[in-house]
Amino acid sequence: MIGPFCTLETGARIGNGALLSPYVFVGMDASIGERSRLYVRASILPRVSVGEGCVVGPHELVRKDLPAQQALVDGKRFAARKLSSARE
Repeated sequence: MIGPFCTLETGARIGNGALLSPYVFVGMDASIGERSRLYVRASILPRVSVGEGCVVGPHELVRKDLPAQQALVDGKRFAARKLSSARE
């Protein structure tokens, strides 16, 4: 789902189930993995890859590739916890 006022430059790739909150910027040839979440005003620089299941906090600038299942919040990178579903 892509929120209002997002900017996706030429060649940006967004995976299935990814969530982009309002005002997210995705640079040229950047890629967002499946089920990743980018919160308000997050920015992904050109040619940077955000892996599957990643979380990027509000107002974050992603300058380097973010591996799968990682979170970037308050300028700190760490392993994202898997969200449990109600069925488990």
